[in-house]
Amino acid sequence: MAQTGAGIPGLRLREGERVIFVARPHVLSIIPWAIFIIPYLRWKSWYNVLTNQRIIQMYGIFMKQHRAIEFDKVTDVAGGYTGLIARLFGIGNVQIETAGSSQPMLLGYLPRPMEHADQIMHEMEQHKKEVEEEKMRKMAEMVAQSQGGAAAAPGPAPAAAPLQPEPLQPEPANQVKCPSCGQAYTITQPGNYSCKQCGAKFKVGE
Repeated sequence: MAQTGAGIPGLRLREGERVIFVARPHVLSIIPWAIFIIPYLRWKSWYNVLTNQRIIQMYGIFMKQHRAIEFDKVTDVAGGYTGLIARLFGIGNVQIETAGSSQPMLLGYLPRPMEHADQIMHEMEQHKKEVEEEKMRKMAEMVAQSQGGAAAAPGPAPAAAPLQPEPLQPEPANQVKCPSCGQAYTITQPGNYSCKQCGAKFKVGE
């Protein structure tokens, strides 16, 4: 979700974007026109903003102008002074060259312009490192996911075990009772038998 940045009217920051510094023209730049209200309002509405991802310039009294340059589009950053008097007061410009554009971004009348130029270069290097680290992290995640998917792939189904013949069941024994006294006997073979209880003779089978 976008959020307002550093209390600057009209500035909306991206998710994860933070303001590094806010530089405005030096207040002495309005002294020659101090008797006019328009130059003061122009100075009041001018912001040069450095975030951890881009450089933003906002200006305009009644109609806000907005220009932003991504770090990966910047080809050169140069800071310097516009003259001897400006050097004495520490007022200068930072010029930012971009790829594919013939019009550089000029951050004019800044206090300590060399320090601001160095800060921009430092943030650009930090951003480049963060982008490279993010690429490496995503690549490592993709490799880990591909290796995990290969390890989890199903292998060939195990061979079915050979069928084993069922063991032969012994034939059930015959239960025979003595016809005289009713004594029960277990008989496995046919033949002639005598009851141990009463001595009666009986025959099993044919």
